Amino acid sequence: MKGIVIDEIGQVEDAFVSTAIDAYSLKNVAEDEMILHLFQHQGINMGVDDVRMDDFDKGLDFYRAHDLPVTIRNSGGRSIVADEGVLNMSLIFHTSKSMNENYQFYGDFIRDALKPISNEIEIYKVEGAYCPGDTDMSIKGQKFCGTAQRRSGSRTSMVCYISVCGDQLRRGELVRNFYSQCHGDVVNVNPHAMQSLDILTGFALTPRYIGDLLIHALAQYCESVEGRKLEDLDVQGFQEAKDRTREHNQRLLP
Repeated sequence: MKGIVIDEIGQVEDAFVSTAIDAYSLKNVAEDEMILHLFQHQGINMGVDDVRMDDFDKGLDFYRAHDLPVTIRNSGGRSIVADEGVLNMSLIFHTSKSMNENYQFYGDFIRDALKPISNEIEIYKVEGAYCPGDTDMSIKGQKFCGTAQRRSGSRTSMVCYISVCGDQLRRGELVRNFYSQCHGDVVNVNPHAMQSLDILTGFALTPRYIGDLLIHALAQYCESVEGRKLEDLDVQGFQEAKDRTREHNQRLLP
């Protein structure tokens, strides 16, 4: 297996670009490749479940009033916050395993990567966290990482966000206030149900450091690891992926 790293840490960019890179990579990943995509951007990554809520327009106005760009992503169903203290990571590969088995593998991959800073990571649904799910990752009951999955034939894209540092309480309050504007009681967000990884571990952490741990973990799973840059992608194929991402967002966002 050949490991491929697309490293965009520190390049807080247009979310359409990183989303399109994932879409392009999912379509084109070779059977002998495992692609690790590390990226950051600013704003709200929203799932399609949010779009279907009553009074969604009011919630969207709340985000926009706080100068938060909103992007509809291709996996997961609820709002998450992206900023300079949050690291997003996709792991893209071919598999014949079930969705549950893929989640187990992904959880093991992340836990292996983070062993230098914690052996206390648990996986279960954290009530009160934003974008809750059975594969939430937490330490001492507070969530710091959420995962999702997108499949296309034998190809899968496992995606997560890791709250590395920064004001996690503020992130939670933003999402809670969004749902209060929507008058939806489906998602009850308790900002104290989550915390950043640096606080949970007691280490001074950065997205760069966590990204390096993830790259090191990839090297343990692959025979070789090499970098891939945006300019290495097929120009037409990537542009098509970006156009589809924009069209998807324009269709769902008023």
